[in-house]
Amino acid sequence: LPAPGMLAVSGTGDVFVASPTTGEILALKDENGDGRADKKAPFLSGRNKPYDLAFEAEGDYFYFTESQRLSRVPYPPGEMINQQSVQVVLRD
Repeated sequence: LPAPGMLAVSGTGDVFVASPTTGEILALKDENGDGRADKKAPFLSGRNKPYDLAFEAEGDYFYFTESQRLSRVPYPPGEMINQQSVQVVLRD
């Protein structure tokens, strides 16, 4: 992963990694329990230096920061590629 930023782990155990240099948030899935990612997919792309990542306690939303804003997307558990619209929560 090129210059990874923050990590977040979903309730299903999938790992999400921010890559500020590529503008992506990657989803990594370990399907066989060996501790290594068997699948990698761009959960979100085209973002402006994404960095901080978090899942809402109820697991309904995935939050992330990028240059001068906090955004969220609905998160269906286990989803590897986002199909939802990004919602801006706070702008600087």
